[in-house]
Amino acid sequence: MKKLFTLLSAAALAALSTACGDAPRPRFTADASGVAPVLLGLAAADVPASSEGLYDAVATEQVSDDYEGDYTVLHFTLAGAPVLDAFVYGDQIGSIEVVGPAVATAEGAYPGMKVGDLLGLGGKPRMGNDGRFCIELGGCECRVSGLKPAAEMKLQAAYLSGTDPQIDIQDFEKDAVVEAFVLY
Repeated sequence: MKKLFTLLSAAALAALSTACGDAPRPRFTADASGVAPVLLGLAAADVPASSEGLYDAVATEQVSDDYEGDYTVLHFTLAGAPVLDAFVYGDQIGSIEVVGPAVATAEGAYPGMKVGDLLGLGGKPRMGNDGRFCIELGGCECRVSGLKPAAEMKLQAAYLSGTDPQIDIQDFEKDAVVEAFVLY
């Protein structure tokens, strides 16, 4: 009887956790080379059409930009949900932006994670390679939501002075999350 109660309690806890919106834990890990089989420096022509559990479709978008020139974006999805984008310059992948929660950095950061948890992993606020605010962790740029308006002024002052912004958890809304992380 005790075993049955324990099993029922565990099932109820799992159902409650799912109902409360807990994100699934990441199943894949990104490292400095990318998210296998999508790797930095890989020729776009060599990217597999699918990778079990990671993505099942790849769409190609040609972009013409006055600042960056012409490039290609490979959009990877799983069951229609975005997973990652690979930016192809020439014929090789030059950067990868992970947007789906199934992929984490080696340090444990993933899209959907609370910003407070990211800062707890040792993330450092700074200006990203593209001039946007990010939190750097283990060589990745984590793009986040929920920066309060007053923090925007801090950010602008840091940008104008050429210094890293002095931003901490109080500068974010309580529901702020990691939106994506980028590998270069």
